Amino acid sequence: MYVKTVLIKQLKEELGFKLFERKTRQIFLTWKGESLLNAVEPAFQRIQAQVEQIRKTDQTSRLSVSTLSSFATKWLIPKISRIINSNSCQR
Repeated sequence: MYVKTVLIKQLKEELGFKLFERKTRQIFLTWKGESLLNAVEPAFQRIQAQVEQIRKTDQTSRLSVSTLSSFATKWLIPKISRIINSNSCQR
């Protein structure tokens, strides 16, 4: 539970606004959190679909990456897209 709390705090600091509201043993999305969820959920679904497709085609290679969302969106994902679209990536 501590790790989740730290990650939520880091995300709040990174974004500059609260995503969640805590009330009597319950957590609710703020309107900003709901808005952000609606914006990023399709991307997460596409990522999950692609991960499933990759797992089906190649069970021997696996890469896991954990990072801050800002780093992933501003640097990592564009780099991965270029690598996948380049001729240097073997499929």
